[in-house]
Amino acid sequence: MDKVCPQCKATKPLAAFYSNRSRSDGTSVYCRACILTWYTEKESARRHEARTLQERPLRPVRGTLAQAGRKRCASCGEEKDVALFSRSRRRRDGLDETCKACKHARWIANRETYMAHHKEWEVRTGSVQNVKNWRKRIREEMLEAYGRKCSCCGETESDFLTLDHIGGKNDTNHPWAPTRGGTSIYGKLKKMGWPKDHYRLLCWNCNCASRWTGVCPHMKEKMIEWMADDMFAFWMGQPSVYGRMKWSRNG
Repeated sequence: MDKVCPQCKATKPLAAFYSNRSRSDGTSVYCRACILTWYTEKESARRHEARTLQERPLRPVRGTLAQAGRKRCASCGEEKDVALFSRSRRRRDGLDETCKACKHARWIANRETYMAHHKEWEVRTGSVQNVKNWRKRIREEMLEAYGRKCSCCGETESDFLTLDHIGGKNDTNHPWAPTRGGTSIYGKLKKMGWPKDHYRLLCWNCNCASRWTGVCPHMKEKMIEWMADDMFAFWMGQPSVYGRMKWSRNG
């Protein structure tokens, strides 16, 4: 009984094929000669690749797990302090296999490619529009929580209003990173229940004036009115109208 090899297209007896119990005829698909030729070419290519790799310069040892506060970078091969590695939940030691310097250099070298992929991902997922919608929604919630008007001049136009730290930013009312601001703070204040002790709404005029001059001009006018009313009440022998000023007849 003869059989045709699909590789060489030759008709050969079954003895020219390897045995294969998984086949219906009990023989291999290709003849012995074709299989030997294929293995020979594959082995030759493997050996050529091995020789090529031997001629290449040796790459640094792959990164190791952190031990005694030190870790070897998988890119540059240098052993560095663990503070120079980024955090990674995928690694057993919780640190990335490459140091921050190597990651930054790789990002700079491939910046255009990374940016193009990121923009493509933004368009495909619609993440930019989702972020814009969230910012509008969280700002509306912030305005509603703090009265939707300037606490100094009474301005009610939403586009003119902004969140103000009473007394300026400090560790009490701004315990986050100094550069963190805007809608990221709105989200944190929402989780805290919109506290009113250290935050208020001001229009941009009042906010900038109180920041650069210390006291908003509207507040100066109110202070003058308070002083006049309290002085009049004092000299008339009546209790203080506002209770904000303390006067003495002795000067």
